Amino acid sequence: MSNSKIDFVRLGHDLAALIAECIELKKVLRTTWTRPMKDEQQRLIRVRRKLTERFVLLASLRGKIHVRNVENPAEYHRAIAERLAPEYALGSEEVRA
Repeated sequence: MSNSKIDFVRLGHDLAALIAECIELKKVLRTTWTRPMKDEQQRLIRVRRKLTERFVLLASLRGKIHVRNVENPAEYHRAIAERLAPEYALGSEEVRA
């Protein structure tokens, strides 16, 4: 996978949006619960997973390892990068819609 084929601007915007969403969800979950918070907890898990996967893609593009506590970090990064790279390929805006 080539760095020149990835839209780093869009990847950066998505990372920023996911980070902001994660922060907001954590604020809600850190307050005293007055109602069931299952939906917020599940949403936070999904957001954090998406965030981690995008950081894995970014690390892979830089030749780095982001997640080390898996059985085969190189294979884990390769699989995630291959799955997400088409989403951030230059000219793939119509694919995301």
